[in-house]
Amino acid sequence: MVEGIDIQKLAAQAKAGDADAQYKMAAYLSGEGQKDAAIKMLRQAATAGHLDARFTLSNFMLSGHMVDRDVSHAVQVLAQAAAKDHEASMRLLSVLKAMGHGCDADWPAAVALLVTGARKGHMLALAELALLRELYGFEDDLNTALLLAAATRGNIIAAMQLVSRHLKGDGTIEAGLAKQWTMQGRQLGHPLAGNLLVRFEGATAAALPEPTELPKIPEDILSDLATAPEALARPQAKVELDRPHVETVPGLIGPSLCEHIIASSAPSLAPARVVDPNSGELRADPYRHSYNMTFWPADLDLVLHAIGARMCAAAGVAPDHGEMLSVLYYQPGMYYGPHYDCLVPGADGQNAELERSGQRPKTVLIYLNDGYEGGSTSFVRAGFAHKGGVGDAIVFQNVLADGEIDEQSLHESTPVTAGVKWIASKWIREKSYQF
Repeated sequence: MVEGIDIQKLAAQAKAGDADAQYKMAAYLSGEGQKDAAIKMLRQAATAGHLDARFTLSNFMLSGHMVDRDVSHAVQVLAQAAAKDHEASMRLLSVLKAMGHGCDADWPAAVALLVTGARKGHMLALAELALLRELYGFEDDLNTALLLAAATRGNIIAAMQLVSRHLKGDGTIEAGLAKQWTMQGRQLGHPLAGNLLVRFEGATAAALPEPTELPKIPEDILSDLATAPEALARPQAKVELDRPHVETVPGLIGPSLCEHIIASSAPSLAPARVVDPNSGELRADPYRHSYNMTFWPADLDLVLHAIGARMCAAAGVAPDHGEMLSVLYYQPGMYYGPHYDCLVPGADGQNAELERSGQRPKTVLIYLNDGYEGGSTSFVRAGFAHKGGVGDAIVFQNVLADGEIDEQSLHESTPVTAGVKWIASKWIREKSYQF
């Protein structure tokens, strides 16, 4: 018996062709270190039409975990599950279509999958559609209804979005429910919830509400969101320095979107690591004292992809020239010492990353929060420091016109002295980013 399951009985059911038993046996065998047997069982379940098995297998094929990496086949398997309204498959397939990863890039098709999921009451799709509409400039009752539908179905990120609105004077929810959702958010590890509870000291927590009615999503919503996010109008940039070339972009994204990045990244934060150019192995970063994480395709949603596309647009490149979106988190005393963002050859003069996708000519950062002290982005040799407001971006050049490292681009994140700092980063590559 393992966790209340009779393994012998489960194995017999799997052998008899029970797809659900095959999927569970695959998980058991994987846990026992029997890789080949686990994959064989997983493939059997997927072939029999088990949707969770198809989703799991597609994830393995995307990353090369336990099976050979085959991105185009992963897309095909996901599409089969998505056609059966499998929520996780629809969500991941929408991201891959937006990226053009393993398939042709098709932003309208990606949005259509998100809208379909929201209409079917998929908890995550409801909240993501509200935030995507906000990114596109729509702030109305439909967004509120979408967030409410998501929150009352258990989406704590949507619930905390409504709490933030409440604290800014929005009357959609009352203080009692805001307190209840904040308490729940703290229990579930939402990174912003703990500091907000003090705001509700005088309120009595209310009971969690029943799921609200799904909002009617208009047919023209697809046309409202048809423009690719990198083509949207963006705020005017201001040139701060000529060398290194530094521009600031006020309000590239709104506060709600910053909160979404923070909440989505928090569960995966880990001490900063760097790739050793000689061995290719991850090792402790000697310059960076922070926590960080990177959103790989399976971690993304359509909102996070769209934010990344806007960051690339701020740098003047197509979305496929951006590395994956990363998030850095600094507590008091943490910092990122003076460094270059350029890639450099290893001791043998080689660097596989540099050869695969080219140099990192630019960097884009978005400041995700305020209320902390210290933590400015400082260009050490140029004598310029900057600390943006919530949603502001900074774009800077890492190389000279001839492609050589610009020594004036040496920069650091100064120590945070009070509060915590959240920042999103995207490195821009010379060529389409291959990963």
